[in-house]
Order: sequence, then C-alpha cells, then structure tokens
Amino acid sequence: MEIKSSFSLKKTSIMLVIFMMTCTSGLFALSSPDVPPDPPLEDGDSIPLDGGLAVLLVGASAFGIKKLRDQKNGSV
Repeated sequence: MEIKSSFSLKKTSIMLVIFMMTCTSGLFALSSPDVPPDPPLEDGDSIPLDGGLAVLLVGASAFGIKKLRDQKNGSV
C-alpha cells in the first residue's frame, strides 16, 4: 500500500507543478501599459532578414557541396 500512495503522491505533485507552470506562464507575457507601441512602418510591409536566412543559406550550401562531391565520386 505504501508504494501505491508514493506513486500517487509523485503523480499528484508532478501534475501540480505542470499546472502551476502553465498558469504562471501567461503572467510573463503581459506587457506594461507604459510601453509605447511600435511606430508604423514608412515603406509599407518589410520582411526582417536575420539569422534564419543565414542558416538556410549555410544548409543549402552544405547540401550543394555534398551533391557535387557525390557526383564527382560517381555515387548518386
């Protein structure tokens, strides 16, 4: 009986921790009312180019180099 109650206590405490983390995560997303909104864009819609594009280019370059090496070695 002691093993079953220990398992139940462990399961309950894990569920409580998950519930608390879920409920409090929304509090960190709230913003202060004193923060001014972002200014409107002057040039219309613009796309931010940052690290994602660099990762995509590096991956495509690595894939192209691999394909060229495989073609040079005769394996397809």
